[in-house]
Amino acid sequence: MESGGRTLRLTGIGIMNKFKKFDDHLLQIAMKPPLILRIAEIISTNYRVTIRTQAKKKMQKKLSLNGDLKVLYGPFKGLIYPKIDSVGSVFLPKILGTYESELHHTLEKICETGYKTIIDIGAGEGYYAIGLLTRIPESVVFAFESNQQGQDLCKEMAKANHIEDRLTIYGECDVSRLKQLANEKKKGLILCDCEGCELDLLLPEKIPQLKYFDILAELHDHSCVGPTVTQIFHSRFCSTHTVEGINLRHRKPTQHIDFKGISPIEQSQILSERRKYSVGWVFLKAKVIS
Repeated sequence: MESGGRTLRLTGIGIMNKFKKFDDHLLQIAMKPPLILRIAEIISTNYRVTIRTQAKKKMQKKLSLNGDLKVLYGPFKGLIYPKIDSVGSVFLPKILGTYESELHHTLEKICETGYKTIIDIGAGEGYYAIGLLTRIPESVVFAFESNQQGQDLCKEMAKANHIEDRLTIYGECDVSRLKQLANEKKKGLILCDCEGCELDLLLPEKIPQLKYFDILAELHDHSCVGPTVTQIFHSRFCSTHTVEGINLRHRKPTQHIDFKGISPIEQSQILSERRKYSVGWVFLKAKVIS
């Protein structure tokens, strides 16, 4: 009887396990969106990609007919792009001069300040590094870019704009390299757009010299748990810097763009910057001058 009872119990456990697996399977199905919604999402995504591709071709054709690829608007108007290419961000908003337009006012103030040393972390193909060099003749830029293609494009853009002698390009930035450079240069401007690494790099407790640098950094929130990145930066720097938040701007200046033959939906795709996790920028102005 004991053996038979154990067999019945084991059989019961097996049945219960099968029911549990079946329940888990039903739960997984229930949590998925209905098939019709998934199909609609796929169609919508493909449609957006098609529209984006068509829009890019139309605008690039317009730009190519104008000869040299020069930024049309904003603080870097006239900046020459050697080719239709960018790294880490989209190309068209940059050449059209609408890219990160929320920074235009701050960038004008930066150019008026005339920093002699500029450290650019996450330089991409050189939009900010080369742009600032063309606007501030007395400056030198130390650009960090981990992507080899970005480094190569940065060199090409520097040569196209005739400022290659004032640009130094490094690979990936870390705390040790940033500390060494900050200690060597003493003061200046740090521009940081490194897709979330700002929390791990801009550390006053590890790089005390940061208190003498003005800092313009894009902030990224990857987590909804704990203090926001904006709160963290304010806490880190409020004793040594004035802290100015800069919100993202979704309405772009477009009065200078020839949109003839381009539909409104195509225009929106052309101007889209597709920035993930960005919550805006912070401009930290050093209270103490070294």
